[in-house]
Amino acid sequence: LSADIAGENGLTFHLAGQKMKFWGVRYREEKSGKPSGTILGFDETGMQVAAGEGMLIVTELQMEGKKRVSARDFYNGKGKQLIGCQFEALADSQ
Repeated sequence: LSADIAGENGLTFHLAGQKMKFWGVRYREEKSGKPSGTILGFDETGMQVAAGEGMLIVTELQMEGKKRVSARDFYNGKGKQLIGCQFEALADSQ
């Protein structure tokens, strides 16, 4: 895995018309065969999202208007329903 690529402001994406900010993001060189932005699943390392020739491993995230949570807590809430969904667009990371 690479070093944390989210930076101090996180990375902002859109999913189902709602902003989601990623914190604690690392890149893993492991092909998924899915389009970039697809939520592949969750495991002990975090939420896995297809990204080019590899995947992003997200350990913390924040839905718009909600508090920052671990990927495990997100999975236990809404996350498991979103496996297979695809992020619509990358927004400016602010």
